[in-house]
Amino acid sequence: MRKIKNFLLKLLLFLLAIIGLPIAKKETAESVNTGHKAVVTALLSFVVFLLSLLLFIAIWVRSSFGYISINSILFTLEFAQDGFTAGDILECIAKCFVPAISVTYIVMRLIYLSLTYKSITYKLKKSSASLTLRFRKLSVPIISTGVCLICAVVPLLIIPIVPYIQSLGKGTQIYDNFYVAPTSDILTFPEQKRNLVFIYLESMENTYADKDNAGAYDENYIPNLTAMAYDKENVSFSNTDKLGGASCFSSGMEYTMGAFVASTSGVPANSPNKLNKKDYKYKSFLPGIATLEDILHEQGYNQILIQGSTGYFAGMNLYYGRYDDTVFFPYESFTSEGVVDEDYEVFWGVEDIKVYDYAKQQLGELSKQDEPFALTLFTIDTHRPEGYLCPLCKNEYDEKYANVISCADRQIADFITWLKEQDFYDNTTVIVMGDHPSMNEKFFADIGNYRRTTYNCFLNSEAKPFKTNGRVFTSADIFPTTLSAMGVEIKGDRLGLGTNLFSDRKTLAEEMGGESFVAELDRQSDYYDEHFWKEKEIKNNGA
Repeated sequence: MRKIKNFLLKLLLFLLAIIGLPIAKKETAESVNTGHKAVVTALLSFVVFLLSLLLFIAIWVRSSFGYISINSILFTLEFAQDGFTAGDILECIAKCFVPAISVTYIVMRLIYLSLTYKSITYKLKKSSASLTLRFRKLSVPIISTGVCLICAVVPLLIIPIVPYIQSLGKGTQIYDNFYVAPTSDILTFPEQKRNLVFIYLESMENTYADKDNAGAYDENYIPNLTAMAYDKENVSFSNTDKLGGASCFSSGMEYTMGAFVASTSGVPANSPNKLNKKDYKYKSFLPGIATLEDILHEQGYNQILIQGSTGYFAGMNLYYGRYDDTVFFPYESFTSEGVVDEDYEVFWGVEDIKVYDYAKQQLGELSKQDEPFALTLFTIDTHRPEGYLCPLCKNEYDEKYANVISCADRQIADFITWLKEQDFYDNTTVIVMGDHPSMNEKFFADIGNYRRTTYNCFLNSEAKPFKTNGRVFTSADIFPTTLSAMGVEIKGDRLGLGTNLFSDRKTLAEEMGGESFVAELDRQSDYYDEHFWKEKEIKNNGA
């Protein structure tokens, strides 16, 4: 017991000495003459700070967003448009800068002591315990090299820095060879145009189902969505012979904005590489590409997009709402239009209950108009880090996120039930889609090598599928598939880089292999920069 006590006292003394608190009294010291002590300490401390900051940023990114690509991180930072909240900034300071400064101070203190003394003895005040620190000539390089190696290597292991570096300088011809622009000469709308209700469910995966339904858990957290996908009146495309979905995600598809761009234009959301970004940032977003909004605008549709989160984050407000008669209704509109109080804010803005309620109001108004309509809705309650528990949520499971997912499953089921009761439903195609895999890393810690996929279901589709199971596809394939579900004939069954899943044509991911296709999408493309980031007419290349 005495030995343990002495060990603990010496450990306390060591920590106090390193920190430099006066509780540990310096008794004796053998000095050493080292020139440029201050310069060496300052330079090494600066290097340690940068590397330790990199380490803690990597840890924070991994714990907050999962194994997300560097391209996705850079894209979000570039198009944030001041969309980071005070909470985001404080969290970054608390989890990145504070620990980095702490590590730097401790290392700086050790370097300073090793450059100043050969040995130094500390004694704990009001105690007989003492500790002598002896420094060797190699102490400085050993300490600094060890810390720097840890700070440099760990980030390489927990976030995909190496794949990002490997992709730099590598170009792709995939757009030159396969991109198909959605021009009017290859699209034929039906005489009676169908309405569209497109619901993007935040982070909704098939993973949440039980193992009997090809999910990853013993419990089925999404029984209503599972039943909806299996309903013979609906269509759900799967990578398996049971519940499944999109299984390939490029770096420009693995977050909400990327998934939205891909599913409405047929290409991922990639930052411009060789253009002067100052000319484009905050002014426009992929102005040269034709989107679902453009197509429906030309066909006389009334369009609205409703989301409970901020509209300017990640460039959403620049991408959607290109026309005066297109309504973009994000969190800012909820407050400015008096739908909620001006200072109202929960979670990421406005919770899903209110988003669904407002969507019902708008659908009622849209259905009274002579023109066809397209309503897009984004949910938010299932967003990272662990979702939002609204008043409708139940306490059925031990994990908060499981309760949030279960609640989201009930809410979408109730909304679909409401839709089916409306007079306009018979002439309305409804699409329910998970935007991207969840970034709640902790929730998936025990599922092993399970292949995670996003959810999809097409209700009231005009098109009949050739094959629904064993499909390999991405969010880009949803673009032509949406139009096909609305009864639009597509010459060649391909738009953008996406393939109409209702057709018998293979997707590019099936032709090239999912991993190879994603690898091509993650590479730099001059065609992408010149044609999509510049306002100019584009031509078809694929067929």
